[in-house]
Amino acid sequence: MNEKSEWIRRYFEIWRDDLARVEKLLKSKDYYCEAILILSCYIGAIASVRFPLRNDGEAYKMVVKRYSGMRHLYEKIDLLFFYQWPKSEFRHVFSKKSAKHSGAYQRINIREYSQIKKHLIRKFGDQAAIKGDSPGRYVTIGAIKHCISPSL
Repeated sequence: MNEKSEWIRRYFEIWRDDLARVEKLLKSKDYYCEAILILSCYIGAIASVRFPLRNDGEAYKMVVKRYSGMRHLYEKIDLLFFYQWPKSEFRHVFSKKSAKHSGAYQRINIREYSQIKKHLIRKFGDQAAIKGDSPGRYVTIGAIKHCISPSL
């Protein structure tokens, strides 16, 4: 075995040991959050290696979306957030930070927004109907496109 292969083997042995400790922490009521933090750090480390040219946050999201097996969940739109958009601090604060969190929403014309929201409420329910863990709260972009008139 060459030196590089040996280094990789030892590196992942350390990971295996760390993950065994994390498994114990996950079972503990007192240290559950610490376990989640450690696992999040590992995801961040994998993300920075997998997407070295991306910033940390973007790389992290890309790894979770691609490799979690839950892409269908992460590609959905939160209708509750969309319904609350006009009142959102992200809409009214025009800083680089807020634009990063709401780039797609920033491009929505406010007059068109009202029409889009009416169609969505008809199809999925109003804010009260989709609060909490309602199955109608998170919908695919395809479902949204399907219920919106092409004239918008």
